[in-house]
Amino acid sequence: MNTIKVASLYRQILNASHIYAGDVDEYVDGTYFDINGEPENEVIRFSWDIKGQDYSVVINEAGLDAASVVDGKITLIDSEGDTFKIVLMLIAPVAVKFEW
Repeated sequence: MNTIKVASLYRQILNASHIYAGDVDEYVDGTYFDINGEPENEVIRFSWDIKGQDYSVVINEAGLDAASVVDGKITLIDSEGDTFKIVLMLIAPVAVKFEW
């Protein structure tokens, strides 16, 4: 596992003022837990609502390690092995740094 990549991406997610689910363009709330270098360590829980229906995904460190970036969207792997895309925002889209 590339711990530098995991820490860099995690830090960038924390620094975003808003995060949107990339496939549905919905604002997501994040709950964050400490990274510890273990692939199965759950570090982010994203949740959102669409027309009264609650949704959520859990991202572990392995899911951050597997991340890719295309056209400003970050594709993560959730704890169930499915892809989940996010867009990081400040006042404008955040350019993702490739430090890994």
